[in-house]
Amino acid sequence: MRGNTIAASTGVSDPVCGMTVDPATAISDQHADMTHYFCSEPCREKFRADPKRYLSATLAVHSAA
Repeated sequence: MRGNTIAASTGVSDPVCGMTVDPATAISDQHADMTHYFCSEPCREKFRADPKRYLSATLAVHSAA
């Protein structure tokens, strides 16, 4: 359980599924000079296929907060 606490406090959201991931161990990809982190290879592949879809959704969530 301690590992989950550490990941949650330092984690970032996977832009595809929203899962909290630890940047130190997550799969990553570069897009528009930014690093994005993913829980799995399938999420990274979905992002690569249509990054605007997932970045638009992320921006909309952050704008509403």
